[in-house]
Amino acid sequence: AGVAKIKRPATGKVDYRDARCPGLFLRISASGARTFRAVLKVKGKTEVRQLGHAAELSLEDARALVDRAKELNRAGLDPSPPA
Repeated sequence: AGVAKIKRPATGKVDYRDARCPGLFLRISASGARTFRAVLKVKGKTEVRQLGHAAELSLEDARALVDRAKELNRAGLDPSPPA
């Protein structure tokens, strides 16, 4: 509900970082699109990955995805889903 209340920018895109989950952020575009994204380590490189649209993914679920990716990294595994 809180994600839906954030106003969209007049132009461009704005990123809102999640204070509770480092690496997670919400991107809101001028069109009103809201997507959760995460900064992750993939094969030793830092990448920004789209997790899903806020209409389909809750903030808690996005946090859980980031936490799981970090667990996989700590175990030496690639957090990317299998192709």
